[in-house]
Amino acid sequence: MSTSTPLVVLGLGGLYAFIGIINSVVIAGSERRSEFAAARAAGLTRRQVVRMALMESWAVAVAGLLLGCLAATGTLTAALAVTSGVTGVATVAVPRPLAGGVLAGVLLATGVTNVLTTRAAPRPALVSLLRTRE
Repeated sequence: MSTSTPLVVLGLGGLYAFIGIINSVVIAGSERRSEFAAARAAGLTRRQVVRMALMESWAVAVAGLLLGCLAATGTLTAALAVTSGVTGVATVAVPRPLAGGVLAGVLLATGVTNVLTTRAAPRPALVSLLRTRE
């Protein structure tokens, strides 16, 4: 019972974060329709525009992961201080497969959502998107 409650909370937090990632990527991609159209009109292919948007979203995701790791470092430092005070030995175990899975899941969710949103963004005629105002 003592391990199932934190796992449920962790799962719900992960699901909430996953939905937040998808939501932010879709909103960011859909607001850039005229920018994607201008890039296409300037001579970029659809594949180049999608790749550009994908690299940008991955850069933002990696920055978010690094900031999350920085925030987690404070928590782990406090855990080290507590375990050191209680047991005399400072120990914290970070499961590397879980950390790698989180990294891969964030990049995969960001990538798939971004590619689908960017590919769907310039569906109307490019000229009609270029003359729209933001």
